[in-house]
Amino acid sequence: MARHVQLDQDCTLRFPGRDEEFAAGVEIGVLATLMDLGRYRIERCICSTNIDQARELAVAFGYRLMEGGSEGGWTHITLAPHPVRPRLRLVSGR
Repeated sequence: MARHVQLDQDCTLRFPGRDEEFAAGVEIGVLATLMDLGRYRIERCICSTNIDQARELAVAFGYRLMEGGSEGGWTHITLAPHPVRPRLRLVSGR
């Protein structure tokens, strides 16, 4: 049975006749595309076996991955860009 891959909040895809590795590749590809587009906050439920690869990809794109709850082999993740240090400027010359 083909598993579902979350494309958007209310949109999932299935790939009948494809194996688990194919679905995992699509799932990671969707995350990479969203990070490459510069989305500020990305929330997804991904297969728990993809967490390590998603974390490595997040680091490469300058995001941090925060894990939420896990259930039935799925983990809720949130990706957000690493915080940028504030620019300091002189407000008063006194």
